[in-house]
Amino acid sequence: MSVQLIKGGRFNLSQEVPHLKRLAIGLGWQVNSIGKNCDIDASAFMLGTDGRIPQEDYLVFYNNTKSLDGSVKQSG
Repeated sequence: MSVQLIKGGRFNLSQEVPHLKRLAIGLGWQVNSIGKNCDIDASAFMLGTDGRIPQEDYLVFYNNTKSLDGSVKQSG
């Protein structure tokens, strides 16, 4: 399965693939024609059944590379 998102795009895994057990995500981008450097930042928000992040340790990003329960890890 492949999904392409644009800036600010969202994708709900629990709706699209409800029985998903394991997932790997790769990010890529194209250099703009001006040749300026760019930086990419990806975040994972782990939501509870109420649609909210249970604790801030369930937000995985560059400064918190592993979720509290260890089920989500950032390797970049």
